[in-house]
Amino acid sequence: MKRLTKKYLKELVDENVGGMSDASKMPWKSWSLNSDDCKLGSVLKFTEGTVCSKCYADKGNYNYPNVVASQNKRLSSLSTGADARAKWVDTFVEYLKGHIELGLPEEQRYFRWLDSGDIQSVEMLEDIAEIARRVPEMRFWLPTRETSIFKQWFISSPPVPHNLCIRFSANVIGKPVTHGLSTLNKNLSESAVDYTDKDYEECPAPTQGNSCGDCRKCWDPTVKVGYLLH
Repeated sequence: MKRLTKKYLKELVDENVGGMSDASKMPWKSWSLNSDDCKLGSVLKFTEGTVCSKCYADKGNYNYPNVVASQNKRLSSLSTGADARAKWVDTFVEYLKGHIELGLPEEQRYFRWLDSGDIQSVEMLEDIAEIARRVPEMRFWLPTRETSIFKQWFISSPPVPHNLCIRFSANVIGKPVTHGLSTLNKNLSESAVDYTDKDYEECPAPTQGNSCGDCRKCWDPTVKVGYLLH
């Protein structure tokens, strides 16, 4: 049995799921895909006025060859086969629980799915939910525009885990989410960009060095979050 170390855990995820993202804004780790692989977003990016047409993940660090290579490896780690899916889930569970065992502070036990990219399938969404069920000590935030995938998953799956906040993202700059799916479960919420409304709380990152700081609104499904356009 391998000795539990941060080095071992890094090698584990690098090999099996393409490694982790280190988004400087986040309290801890995230896991991303290439924005070109978004099923809806890759279409919306060609429509003026949509959030995806101004996607921050189409520029900057996300274009570095090593980042793109990691994202491509992550995409290839996804599968609909039972054995491959089990290995994917087990890898994340071992990584997350391993870091908790090694003393990850509670204020850092906040994991973001997809700082770039979006869910690819019903199977991927179920596997993300299973990871949350098996690591109750961690809170997870999953932003998505893939409502079709969500609806297929939601009608046939157990309840949304209490520690997984699925946050539906608005498609149009200055407009809210309109489909109403967030009313289906208490662990569902919404976000919008450049939209001012009393029901939305503004992300404080732009006023604190583009960092979450001690804010954890995005992981709280009781809060609808408004972001400024990047």
